[in-house]
Amino acid sequence: MSLRGAAFLCLWNDFDRSMTEEYERWHTLEHVRERVAAPGFLAARRYGDLARAENRYLTLYDLADMAALSTPDYADLQANPTPWSARMRPHFSNVLRIPFHRIASEGEGFAAHVALLAYEIAESDSTAAEALAERLAARHDRGESVAFHVGRAQDVPAYGVFQLQADARPGVQILVAIEECTTPEAAAKSLQALRDDQARNAPDARILRAETSGFLYAVGHEEAVTRWRRQHKVPSLD
Repeated sequence: MSLRGAAFLCLWNDFDRSMTEEYERWHTLEHVRERVAAPGFLAARRYGDLARAENRYLTLYDLADMAALSTPDYADLQANPTPWSARMRPHFSNVLRIPFHRIASEGEGFAAHVALLAYEIAESDSTAAEALAERLAARHDRGESVAFHVGRAQDVPAYGVFQLQADARPGVQILVAIEECTTPEAAAKSLQALRDDQARNAPDARILRAETSGFLYAVGHEEAVTRWRRQHKVPSLD
């Protein structure tokens, strides 16, 4: 299914394997829902591959625009976690969080699997993201994907929840290509096609993520807002 907003956030992580069942319940029933209830968050999708040794989870947040990540409501969620969230945070590992400007997103329905390739290339290649989107659109038109999404980022911002430092490297841009597919075999074939495309068109790229994952869960803003939206309270100046 296509993304509706002008931006999207990808967050990859691992979690203590001994707490997998609780993590799945917390992430599905509380964490993602309270995030998606914040202003500017349109929806979220969770993906995972528990058989992988690392980078097992991916959460993709559909954002109206980048301003969704700078609202008082979202800052409050970070600074004042629920007791359950506070207990879960120390058990995260291998966290990578990148907000992307949406370059293209097309398709209908949710597919059961995704193939994803994220990589760094020179910022001077100003048409790379648009050209990548055109090639993925052609694959989609040929029926080789159910949907696809392309994003571009100029830097990786800091994120205090996991003490992630800002990573701004002059002259570098990050591209991400995501294709939704119907089966694990189709996703594996799609990932190989994405790798081949990158090798042809960006041979000097630094690969950040190259993976396939299965669909776990999705929630929209309208479903989450009733229970989870917090009212931001402005501190008293007295």
